[in-house]
Amino acid sequence: SVEEALEAAAEVIARSGSMTAFTGAGISVESGIPDFRSPGGLWSKYNPGIYCEYSNFCRSPHLFWQMGRELALEVHAANGGTIE
Repeated sequence: SVEEALEAAAEVIARSGSMTAFTGAGISVESGIPDFRSPGGLWSKYNPGIYCEYSNFCRSPHLFWQMGRELALEVHAANGGTIE
């Protein structure tokens, strides 16, 4: 049943040391992580047509990784990490 499946999932989550959830837009802002589209967000600094377009990635992957590094550092800082 659905209830049994939910209980089993809850038990696995409770026993785990950590968990990752993939969510929709908006959850990051409540967590202190800037969203992509708001003023000051990632897209105001990095044009997604350049930094996230597949053919551009194939030609210049460093552009994507430059943007990805900044995002990873922002997420790290929002989770209490330090940037040194």
